[in-house]
Amino acid sequence: MPELQPGDPRRLGSYEIVERLGEGGQGVVYAGLDASGNKAAIKLLRADLAADTMARNRFVREAQAAKQVARFCTAQVLEADVAGDQPYIASEYVPGPSLFKQVTDSGPISGATLERLAIGTATALVAIHQAGIVHRDFKPHNVIMAPDGPRVIDFGIARAFDTDQTNATKAIGTPSYMAPEQVAGATLTEAVDVWAWATTMVFAATGRPPFGDDTVVAVINRVMHEPPSLEGVPADLHRLIAACLVKEPERRPTAQQIMMALIGSGPGVAGQTRMDDPAQATTMLAEGSTLAAGGIAGAGMAAAAGRSQPGGATQRVSPADYTGNLPPARSPYGAGPPPGARRGRYDDWEPPRKSKWPIVAAVAAIAVLALVVGVYAATRGSNDPSSPVSPSITDSGSVSEAPTTEEEDEPTPTRTRTRENTPPPTSEPPPSTPTGDGTPTNTPTDDDTPTTPATTPTG
Repeated sequence: MPELQPGDPRRLGSYEIVERLGEGGQGVVYAGLDASGNKAAIKLLRADLAADTMARNRFVREAQAAKQVARFCTAQVLEADVAGDQPYIASEYVPGPSLFKQVTDSGPISGATLERLAIGTATALVAIHQAGIVHRDFKPHNVIMAPDGPRVIDFGIARAFDTDQTNATKAIGTPSYMAPEQVAGATLTEAVDVWAWATTMVFAATGRPPFGDDTVVAVINRVMHEPPSLEGVPADLHRLIAACLVKEPERRPTAQQIMMALIGSGPGVAGQTRMDDPAQATTMLAEGSTLAAGGIAGAGMAAAAGRSQPGGATQRVSPADYTGNLPPARSPYGAGPPPGARRGRYDDWEPPRKSKWPIVAAVAAIAVLALVVGVYAATRGSNDPSSPVSPSITDSGSVSEAPTTEEEDEPTPTRTRTRENTPPPTSEPPPSTPTGDGTPTNTPTDDDTPTTPATTPTG
């Protein structure tokens, strides 16, 4: 690791600074030791940014967001001082390389190691969303391959569901892992993290993001208008990954649905959007984290073969119509595949489609009403033949509510040098706002003017 430089601090809070771990756009990450010899990763905000109110407030939100997420899936915040002359956040030191570094150095991940990575990161995403947070910068650089399972870090541009911070006024994030709505600067929901999770899994399995990593303009054009390149993704994950990469955010599965599909519980929970039962949430998160652990960092590294077609052409598939080598999708509640047929483990997910049942029901109701009125008129026609009876139909089902937005006061930096030894609280996401087509959507907004963050190395 790089040694300390002349201008580096020798102590931050209760930590003695012993070495540099890395440097990014927001600041420098150091390794520090407390009085008991416990090691921590300490992120120090750059001096020029410390005088910037927006940058300091973003630093405050990072500390707050990280403390709300379950400790098993991220680096726990141990101490923070965001109001002093040297704003810093001290977090649990997580040994291990980033997913980006591991794949870059050793090649794509395959087999059981890839499955554990998928389960572990999906479980972490469920925990993040259960805490009411949209990460907004989920990517290989922010996944640490710890010995006990993957950890998701860097909440520098994360936002809470119940604030107006998720409506970006300009694109924010890393283009290769950004969803179309994020590129367009539109309202962001949990679906943006689902997209980023899928692109990260494609990178893990193939060594490249599904929309390329060349020029920013080229990548953004593919994200907005072209299907992803999924050549090299294992068949077991193909359908699930494709479903996560549909352009319309409301058609993507939730993080919970992804996790349940991965651990084999998907068919029984179709349509469920979050875990409202605390016992169920605890059980499912524990199962996901347990399955994710077990030597991720050191096992199963192998190059994925055949990622390009002859002549260098790349195969592209459409999430809407991709079938690959998998059998046809079956109904979540239907019978299983024919005896002897091979099916992918995660092919139960299908993007939700609007049901035609309300239209059919309405037409049937009108027909029945017309029949009843006709019979009634025929039986009483001799009493008043000059007064024909016609049914009157009143449509009262088109009620909509205009979404409301609340102004959010910027958080006030405070000095918080207390140790965090208790589990962080979790908050329920706000209720969904019904829209005209009956599909619930979350509509947080963002009036902040963010800047593109840099990766924060931790190891």
